[in-house]
Amino acid sequence: MATPKPIEFNGWQDGMKNHPINGLGLVKNVDIFENSGIAKIQNRMVDSGLVYTALPGAEVYDTYGNTWTLTGGYGLGTGTLYKNTLAVETGITNAWDIKIYKDYVFVSHADKVAAYGPISSGPQYFDDLLTSADGLVDEAFGALLVGQDDFLYRGNGNFVTKIEVTAASSGTPPTVAISTSLDLPDGQYVTCMAVLGTNIMIGTCGSPAYADRYTLPTANIYPWNRQAGTLGNAGLADLPIILNENSVNSIINHANRLYVSAGVKGNIYEADGVNYRKIATIPYAKYNYTIDSIIYVNAMSVYRGTSLLVGVSGSNSTVATFGLYEVNISNPKYPISFRDVSDPDSNVTYVGFLNNKTDTVIRAGWWDGTGGGGKFVDETDSVVYQSYSAIIETELQKVAMGYTKRTFQHIEINLADALEAGQGIKVSYRSDSSSDFTLLSTWTFTTRGAVSSIVDSFPIADIRYLQLKIELDQGSGVTSGKNVSLISVFVW
Repeated sequence: MATPKPIEFNGWQDGMKNHPINGLGLVKNVDIFENSGIAKIQNRMVDSGLVYTALPGAEVYDTYGNTWTLTGGYGLGTGTLYKNTLAVETGITNAWDIKIYKDYVFVSHADKVAAYGPISSGPQYFDDLLTSADGLVDEAFGALLVGQDDFLYRGNGNFVTKIEVTAASSGTPPTVAISTSLDLPDGQYVTCMAVLGTNIMIGTCGSPAYADRYTLPTANIYPWNRQAGTLGNAGLADLPIILNENSVNSIINHANRLYVSAGVKGNIYEADGVNYRKIATIPYAKYNYTIDSIIYVNAMSVYRGTSLLVGVSGSNSTVATFGLYEVNISNPKYPISFRDVSDPDSNVTYVGFLNNKTDTVIRAGWWDGTGGGGKFVDETDSVVYQSYSAIIETELQKVAMGYTKRTFQHIEINLADALEAGQGIKVSYRSDSSSDFTLLSTWTFTTRGAVSSIVDSFPIADIRYLQLKIELDQGSGVTSGKNVSLISVFVW
């Protein structure tokens, strides 16, 4: 009788799937994109130090090195505008969005536009620069956009409003006036905007109330050339991109392509202004028919030009994981991985914004959803995740046919680089997709030395299916730039 072939686990670069029968069940805090075929530990997310009073929903950075954060996003709390760690304005109702424009931080909230500045000298907060008396409404989402034509645009319910700003000296409010507006078709309300070529791309939902945006099957993207009038008039706009979803959640432009989140099932689309296609579904749940997700307007960003960062909000459970997802948009298979926020044990996670502040720093505003829970902004630092919190749960492989079962005795772990001091690997297993994993062994530099291949006993008896849980660790004393580099695991 022929000896059964070893079972191989690798292909980390293919990313995680909704269910382990389709591929990797979990890729958490593990970098699978930098070098195809190698899994290593991600740089960790840490609390940046300030506990906010409401969900951080938007953040921008000025040329002077300041960080501006707006809390109270998406109707979750009363808003505050922060300059670095200093609150410069509190009590902001229905805080929507912020943008830096002409040396001011412009704030869209409720049916108003306010500004704080000039940033460079003697800044003050000027509320009520534009109000309902100027035609602003408190509907859908009051997103702000700085256009390539150097005007400021605001989502205004069933309209998009073009705003002309003239800066003023310190102590004097800027002159702000609505110059033109676009009237969208009835039943279309602005949720988000982005620039594509000469057009502004306007994402919509079917409800005037942002909290009700998922109740109607409306998710259109309208191209607008920034002329005043009503869509459908000659020269104003092309026909919309119509998505079969409930609400366009977020739009971001990268490399003359739109990346779009729409609906409640984690679907991500790519569009060119006319055509679109679905490129990925965020695998936040094994079975997502009854488990919905939320992706907020500012919760998408492009990182290093190769990855789409997506903040997925919802209630964590044994079958659903919400937080920060990364989609490799430079790979035509669009593989996906997951990373923890600084408190991975939170039961509910709301991600208000995601930004790539620099080529090495990601910042994320989030809230654990509990009544007295903290609201945080996390950022990556130069240290990778520790304490075996970098985890791969492999695919669930069938290892025996018919009524037979299979027994395993050995394991081989292959690394691209030899283990160094502080590094370690754990392997656990289970024989279905829902049981608890059983730890089999831990291998470290202390017990094995500087080896790049580990062969050991792997005693498992009488199973038909096999799934591994592989946990990677790197101690704080490891030389900067070093990392565990997992290639493959074999069992036989």
